[in-house]
Amino acid sequence: MVMKRAIVLIIIACIFLSGCVSGDGGDSGTDWELAVEGEVDSSFTITFDELLELESETIEATIEKTTGTTETNEWTGVPIEYFIERAGLNENVDRVILEAFDGYTVTLEMDELEDGLIAYEMDGERLQESEPLRMVLPHKWGPAWMRGLTKLTFTTTVGKLQIVGDVKAPLLLAPGDLETFEHSTVTFDGTDYYGVTLTQLFDQARYILDSTNVVYYCSSGTLDVPIENVLDNDLVIVFVEGDSFGLLAFTDEGSQVLTDVYKIEVTTVT
Repeated sequence: MVMKRAIVLIIIACIFLSGCVSGDGGDSGTDWELAVEGEVDSSFTITFDELLELESETIEATIEKTTGTTETNEWTGVPIEYFIERAGLNENVDRVILEAFDGYTVTLEMDELEDGLIAYEMDGERLQESEPLRMVLPHKWGPAWMRGLTKLTFTTTVGKLQIVGDVKAPLLLAPGDLETFEHSTVTFDGTDYYGVTLTQLFDQARYILDSTNVVYYCSSGTLDVPIENVLDNDLVIVFVEGDSFGLLAFTDEGSQVLTDVYKIEVTTVT
């Protein structure tokens, strides 16, 4: 009798624990949070359960995947306008950085958020618990539809470096952001430059493999070079100079140092 009772208790315990793990019960079963910060009047963090209580919207949107295929689904979530209005953006904000739980980021211009939705359901089904929030952007292609969204950072391009163009994940870097990359020292014309190889930045931005050129934008104008001059070249480095960026560039004619670099664009010349 004691043995039978023990078995029954074990079975009940297993059922109870299974319900807790699967999220059956009164709450969502996830402790996911979304942070909204940057150049705003009021930073805030909202829990997944709090987000579920907000007024929702369902839209039909088509995603264009990197493979070239498309898929149309119904998405339910909270419009991006809610988060913008609640945070109160500073007047100079012109970019937003989307960040996933694994640190992956995508930088977008503000108008690229048009009709955006922070979704928690697709076709009436809750998204998987490991990535319960997704940025749905009907007017942008697949890589901008951030999975596992955890943070929105509203910012400005002033004093920052943009990596844009033929890249799947555009970057917007402040001088301090370079500290997260591996550094090296390159000596040029008798001066040591301590910085980050441009190849590292391109790898994080996920440049398009068949791109042909790179355009550097700086205070003195622009410089267009073949992308082969950059890839796997440990001498092409980006460095911090005061409160701005510098770059040691290589061209077919030789090397030169660019100052006040604010944008690097990957392009394809046909």
